[in-house]
Amino acid sequence: MANLPDLNPAEIGIIAFWNALDHWKGTGVQSIDPTDCIGVFSSYDVYDNGIEGYIDPKAKGWGGTGRHINVRVKSDGWMVAWIDRTNTFSYPNKPIDEFGENAHKGYYDILYDWLKYDSNISSTQTTLSYLISKLYGALSNKADFDYSDEDVGHYCYEYPDANVMTLLSLHTRQYHKVGHIQYTTETTIYEAQIAASAKGHSLYDAKCYFDTNELIYIHHQSTYKYASADILGWMPLPLTDYKLDVLSNGDIPHVHGSILILWS
Repeated sequence: MANLPDLNPAEIGIIAFWNALDHWKGTGVQSIDPTDCIGVFSSYDVYDNGIEGYIDPKAKGWGGTGRHINVRVKSDGWMVAWIDRTNTFSYPNKPIDEFGENAHKGYYDILYDWLKYDSNISSTQTTLSYLISKLYGALSNKADFDYSDEDVGHYCYEYPDANVMTLLSLHTRQYHKVGHIQYTTETTIYEAQIAASAKGHSLYDAKCYFDTNELIYIHHQSTYKYASADILGWMPLPLTDYKLDVLSNGDIPHVHGSILILWS
């Protein structure tokens, strides 16, 4: 065997990273065994100093579209999870098979879990950091480390000057809700993406709009619809309120919209 090759930054979009040895609290030799994590992988290769492959969270029962997330665990303590720079979108009112590994995917896939129409995304984890928590949890000596979601870092290789990642979410059932986004003249936005999901009903409407742009509109149908869009061009002016609009006019439909913004 050989050691893991260096990561190629040109092939990475957003990456999450955590080093177990930096959070050691045990006694004795500070070490991890990367092969402890094999069960978390969907496919992997073993190297002298670690393992690398991908995880399909959907196949594992952890949600998601079926998009593969690249991961590696190294004997020096590093655990990383990343997606490439593919950003394709599909809207309005799309079926679930429009998204996933062999369909549309983008940076919005780090919104964990944007597909869940009946709740907001996680306030503490991205899809990437969630998988790192799974890798940590597989370590046979995990009790020797302090793990916190807050200690997992994120970085975008495509936009190295982006130093803030903002995740927003708005869910409704029975009500009409509106959230607003505004940015200052000093702000540089590199990416702004939205992902939406909804469950409809034969008697009620379910709607999700960003400003005046329709993402989902289910009119009196018992069905499920999804959407993703690049909204950077939909919010061109600073100091202007742009709205995320979700509506369920009955007690059964659910509507969920979530937004990812990379900026500085």
